[in-house]
This record gives sequence, C-alpha cells and structure tokens, in this order.
Amino acid sequence: MGFASCLEHIIDRYYESFHLSDRPTHLGPAPKRRDADDSRFLFGNPMERPRHIIREFWTYYHQQKPLTDIYPSGWEGHFRNVKEIHSILAPIGQIKEQQIDAWSVVKDVEGRLRTFFQNVQVYGPVSRSVFERVHNVSRDIEARCDIVSGELNQFDKTVRGMPINERDRAELRLAIHQLNGIREPLRRDIKEMGQYYKLLKEAKQLWDRFLQHFTVLAVQHRYRPALQNLDRFHLNEHQERFVALDHKGGYRIQGASGSGKTIILIHRALRLAREYPTKQVRLFTINRALASLFDSAMVAINGQVPPNLHVAAFYDFMLECVSLFEPREKYRLVDQCSGERIAFSSWRDFYRHSGRDAQKNIFAAKKARKLVRSIEAREGGKLDASRYLRDEMIYVQSAYPKGHRENYLSDHRRSRSIVFQQSQKDVCLRILQAWEEWLEFGHLCDIDGLTLQTMEHYENPTCLAQIRTALPTDFVLVDEVQDFSTLELMILRQLVPDAEGPNAIFLVGDINQKVYPKHHNSRRAGFNFQGKAGILKQNFRNTRQILRAAYNLPLAFPPREDEDEVEVTNPDLSTYEGGRPVVFECTPGTHLRRVLDIVKLRRGTRTAVVSENDQLLREIHHEAIALGFRCHELFRNEDLDLWKNQGDSLAADLVVSRLEAVKGFEFDTVIACDLSHGLVPRPGLPEDEHWREAAILYAALTRARDELVITYVGQPSRFLTAMLPDVELHKAIDETTLLQVLAIA
Repeated sequence: MGFASCLEHIIDRYYESFHLSDRPTHLGPAPKRRDADDSRFLFGNPMERPRHIIREFWTYYHQQKPLTDIYPSGWEGHFRNVKEIHSILAPIGQIKEQQIDAWSVVKDVEGRLRTFFQNVQVYGPVSRSVFERVHNVSRDIEARCDIVSGELNQFDKTVRGMPINERDRAELRLAIHQLNGIREPLRRDIKEMGQYYKLLKEAKQLWDRFLQHFTVLAVQHRYRPALQNLDRFHLNEHQERFVALDHKGGYRIQGASGSGKTIILIHRALRLAREYPTKQVRLFTINRALASLFDSAMVAINGQVPPNLHVAAFYDFMLECVSLFEPREKYRLVDQCSGERIAFSSWRDFYRHSGRDAQKNIFAAKKARKLVRSIEAREGGKLDASRYLRDEMIYVQSAYPKGHRENYLSDHRRSRSIVFQQSQKDVCLRILQAWEEWLEFGHLCDIDGLTLQTMEHYENPTCLAQIRTALPTDFVLVDEVQDFSTLELMILRQLVPDAEGPNAIFLVGDINQKVYPKHHNSRRAGFNFQGKAGILKQNFRNTRQILRAAYNLPLAFPPREDEDEVEVTNPDLSTYEGGRPVVFECTPGTHLRRVLDIVKLRRGTRTAVVSENDQLLREIHHEAIALGFRCHELFRNEDLDLWKNQGDSLAADLVVSRLEAVKGFEFDTVIACDLSHGLVPRPGLPEDEHWREAAILYAALTRARDELVITYVGQPSRFLTAMLPDVELHKAIDETTLLQVLAIA
C-alpha cells in the first residue's frame, strides 16, 4: 500500500468525528470506531483533530512500513481502475467514424469495458452512466482531501495567530514542527494523486467520444442486440434513468411497442436485487412463457438470477398463495373426466344447458333468456351472445371482490360496447353466481376464480400475514400491467407490507396492447400515479416500415377509453430501415406449402409463425419438425393446462403461436398467417370491440424486428385492409415468384 492507503485511513478517521454515517458505499464498509484511547481525538478539543492528523502523516513519512498496512485500500484500487479504464479507451482517440475498421475497434473496446466492470464490481454493471459513478468516486476522494488540507491550513493559521505564550506550548511547537516537516512530501503526494484526476478527465473525454461513435456506428451497421444480450450499456439515457430511478410507492411506465419496457424491468429488478441483498424482489408476468424468457435473459445478462429475485407468472404466484390454505388440487384447470379445458368446455356446457328448470339452469329463466335474445339481436343478429356474456363475467369478476358486486349495478362500463340497464346487470350477476356454483360443484376453477379466491385470503388479516411470511416481498415489478385486472392490482399492492415505501411497486405496460376484457382501474386498486408516471415513445425494435404498417391498426381501431384513463402512446419510428411488409394471397390448397417455403427460406434466423387458425398451426408445427426444425409452441393464458410443456423459446429455430401468446417476445421474422375475412377479427364480436382483437394483432406484428410476412386466403381481413397502404401486396403468387420476392426483401 502507498500514500493513498495512508491518506484514506487518516481521512476516514477524520470523518468519523463528523460524518459517521456519511461514507459513500462505493468506498467500501465504513471503518469501525476506535477504542477508548481515541475518544479524545473523536470528541475532545477541536485542536486535537488536526494535531492527530499531523502525527499520522508524520508517522507515515518517517517509518519504512506504514501503520496503515492493516487497513484495506479502496482509494488505491480506484486509482488503478482509472488507469485501466483510460488504457481500454485509448484506441478510441485514434479512430474516426469513416474508417473501415472503426466499428470493430468500438466493439472491441465495448467488450473489454464489459469484462472490466464485471470483474471489478465496484461501480455497478456497465452502462452509459457507469463512468459518472467512477467520476463520483474520484470527486468524493478529492473533496475529502480538500477538507483535510483546509483543516491543516486553518490549524497553521490559528496557531500563528495565537499569543506567543500560548503558541510556545510544547505540544503546539511539536505540531508545527511536524507540519513543516510533512508539507513538502504531502504536497508531492497530493500532486501525484492529481495526475489520476487528470487521467480521469482524459478518460471522460474518451468515454464521451466512445459513446458518440458507438451510437452512430451501431445505426450504420444495423446493430440491434437480442433481448438476452441487452446489458445496461445498450440502454439509452431515458431508459437508464428509469432503471436507476428511486421513487416512493408505486410508479408506472406507459411505453410504446418496442420502446424497451421489458429490458428496463429486467435491469431494474437486477439492480434492486443487487443493492438490497437481504430483501426480496418479485417480478410478475402474464404467463409462464414470459417468465421463462425473463429468467433466460437474466442468466445471459447477469450470469445468474440472484437468489433474492423471484420471477413468476402471476397465476402461478396466486396458486402458491391459496395453496397455503387449501389443497392445490381444488383449482384444477382441466376436467379430469372429459379432459377438456375449463375456459372453453365448461362455459360452453354451462351456457348450452338444455334443462328447463330455472332452479338448475339459469338460462331457462325468463329474464336470462330475454337478455340473451337482446344481445343476439344486435348488429343484424351476428353477435355471439355466449362469448359476450362470458367476457362480461370476466369483467365483473375482475372488478369487484365478491362482497362488493352490488357496485356493478351502478358503475359505468366504459370498455364494453353494449349498454346494460340496471335490471340487465342484475341478471348478469345472477348468471355469474350460477356459473361459479357450476364450477364449484364440479371442483373446477378458472383464472378469474383463482383471483377471487386469492383476494378473499388477502382481505383476511390473519391470512395476509401468513402469506407475507411464507412469500416475503419487499419490491414488486410487473410486466404487461394493462392486462392485470383491478383485483390483481389490489393483490399486488397488499403483498408489499409498505406499499408507499421506497421503490415498492414498479409497473410497465401499453394500452395499445390491452387484449383482455378485464376491468382495469389502478386508482380503485389504491394507486395514485400523479407525478409518478413515465412515458416511452421511441421504438427500438422494429424497422420503420414494419411499425408504420402495424400502427395502422390502433389508428383505425383505437382503444376504447379504459377505466384507468391511461394516455395512449403513439410510438416514434426507429432509425432502422428495411423492406415493406410483404403480403401474399394464397389458396386453400397452397397455403401450407407457401408458409413452409418461407420458413425454409428463413432457416437460421429467429422466426415465428403466428395465426388464429389452429389447424394450420398444427400442420406447420408437424411439417417443420419433419424438416428438422427445433420447434417451440407458445401458449395463451387460457391454455394454462399446457404451460407444463413450455420450454426455452430462445433455443428454438421456429416458434409457432396464437397471436395473443407471442406478446412480449421478439423475432427476426414474423409470419402472420391467414389474416383472412371471417377469421380475424373473430366472428360474433361487436364492431365497437374489434379494437381489442386489433390490439392482439398489433402486439403480434410488432414482434418482428426485421421482416414481416403476411398471408391470407380469399378476402383479406378488415385489419389487413387497414394496413394495405403500407405493405407490398402480391396476389395469385406461385412458389418461384414468392422466393424471388423474399430473396429481394
């Protein structure tokens, strides 16, 4: 250890007497108070402090081995780090953006910086703001040195101003003698430390130049790392601010598609887990596939998922909660007798019950039949009353705890297109009660029923305390929050013991991608985001051409005013150019073959095939496996019984998925199949609610980073028609022409 070690030790002791809790964490743990022999230095005569400092320096300069050998040195380590950072950045000073090898030099420097900060772990992970943390350490060291130097100068001035009889005291004469003896070596060593400040200034200039080169050259070279490679260095200043943000209570980000919401959430979760190792961080997603993606991305970025960071689909977490009090088997998602899924089969059987006894079949009651007929009579008799009422049940279940459903009778349903009178709402509540009794009799449960049961436990103080003990939670982060219901938001808020505490709850979402008929009102759930909300508008994922075409959907089918009254965010186009999305008209006989031709042509890239045509997806999946592709299937929230089959989507050559399930992922190429009239939007849906299906399609199309290919059979969907001004349409195309078009693209 050298002078910096001695100086650090001396100044730390000096600071003990003034700022025992003021030591920055980046300098390591604060030194412990010294024993009783030092009490006079710490709390006695103020003149003793500078004299003690002088004695320390005198001892250092007159002994071969500093007394400070037993103390760890943060300062010298920091100065070595500054020198190393300067060395890594040095090549940046020799390049110009026009050079052929400029990008390779910049990428090499980026890699070396990433390795350096990973190994050092003093300043946090590499990011665009990491150099500011390096600078802050130097600034803190410099400020402490200045304070001590000022103290010594003031001591000298004070002593010289004393009357001669006081100044001639032995201890003061000794102190002045020692001070004169250390002035020159002290000045020399502090000047030597100043060389590091000069080096830091040069490194800062190189760092700024490096960031400038990286930003420009990344665009020129179309450099867009995949999610699992997006460490904090790749975040822009706005995104990094949200990662580092400290706030009270809840905070919400409304972000456009591809604006970086997910990567902000990942890095924020990692940051909280790292900064608060004794506290528990929970990150919730809407399904298990996204939870798996988050886990994989964290391992790729951070090397591991920290032990105090828990990522889960919110359904799985609610199941853990109720399992503390009831058998898990009570909440079955599949009818063990028929093997059918509850979300589809049970409601269908319940709705189509043929019994004539109104006591056993609610739809045999006069008022229920009248309500069904009134729904079916709308829009020329095209509405599917069964589906509309099922969505209404979800709306009520997601809005009110069981004991407060009477509020439904007077509340205005903003996101539902058919206006119900109070008497009709009363019938809906009766239908809902009968539906829940039907499920309970069959020992079945759906997602919304699980939410209600979880909420009942949270409303019980004893149960809530038990949940908080079994599943401790200090920080909550939520992805796709627009698809969380009001009741689910209430559960999230009550999960954290101090919901108004520092960084308690952080939510991200996009109203343009709200796909479920759930009631969503954060204010009713207890949140107040006034002054605690952010917006992300800049798109970074898609080419300009893809986003321009896809955004025709929310423009033509804007989201209805949501209960939460969240501002709709119009995205800013990215800087990435590409080909216009390509649309192919197919025939029923050639459709599968054409899609497989595209899949084979794009082999070696991350490709997803999405559609609402289940039969087509099954055939593509089967044929692709036969062709040697590693296929992965994503499942929707209502496909909960299939979640157990979920694998790692990042390892797949080809992903096949329904439109809804692909949300949250990204791919080089997305093939959206069968956007045909009569399939998308779903028949039987009110026109005023087509916006929700348009939101599903918009979310799916914006998963494409570089290429978007669309197919249809017969007539194009009205959604596809809205996109035609910004796509390249090819009709009656054969295999040769298709391959030529995609080869050009």
